Amino acid sequence: MVCASISRLDAGGKERRFEAFNFGKYRGRSVADVLRTDPGYYSWMMAGDFTFNTKQVLTRIRLKGFNK
Repeated sequence: MVCASISRLDAGGKERRFEAFNFGKYRGRSVADVLRTDPGYYSWMMAGDFTFNTKQVLTRIRLKGFNK
């Protein structure tokens, strides 16, 4: 698994859940934030030796960002 669900409190004290990378230079960072700030990372992962499931989850997170 390349990402994990993380829970943190926002400024108002409300719990905020998000997917975060659990490896590499972006370990612990929000997947959505990384895809927004480094779009080439998505391409690198799609071309890499990651499982189909990992690529599918990453694509779903990416598409959610387009629909905001």
